[in-house]
Amino acid sequence: MKIEFRPVQPGACRKYTQWAMLVTALALLLTAVAFAVRDSARDAVHTDVSVNSPVYYSSNEMASQGNASEGAANSRNIKNSDTFYTIRAYDGTVAIFRSGDPAPVYTIDTPLSRLTEADRTLLAAGIRVETLSEAYKRIEDYE
Repeated sequence: MKIEFRPVQPGACRKYTQWAMLVTALALLLTAVAFAVRDSARDAVHTDVSVNSPVYYSSNEMASQGNASEGAANSRNIKNSDTFYTIRAYDGTVAIFRSGDPAPVYTIDTPLSRLTEADRTLLAAGIRVETLSEAYKRIEDYE
């Protein structure tokens, strides 16, 4: 058996090279489009909030901006009653106090050291709420 080597025709590889270049160019284009769409979607989500700013969440439905009921907390309907409750730091934990009482009504076991610096600052100043049930809902965020 005799092996014969023939030279490759110059035009034969050109067709495959052109197809490979076309596929590569399309892949690069699709990748660039995918990154652009991903970045624009990420920018749309973080339009109003900078990455380093603290974001506060409350499980209290009444604080929702979409809630138009009279019970929603806003500057027009905060009651100026004599009895209110304050959520604040107490002996290294979080506690609920009735207005004017030195002893807490309720405390949780979560130490302040496990909370963020922003939460500790809020609790040092105290968070005023109008009802005990609202205080219980708010304190759930720290448990």
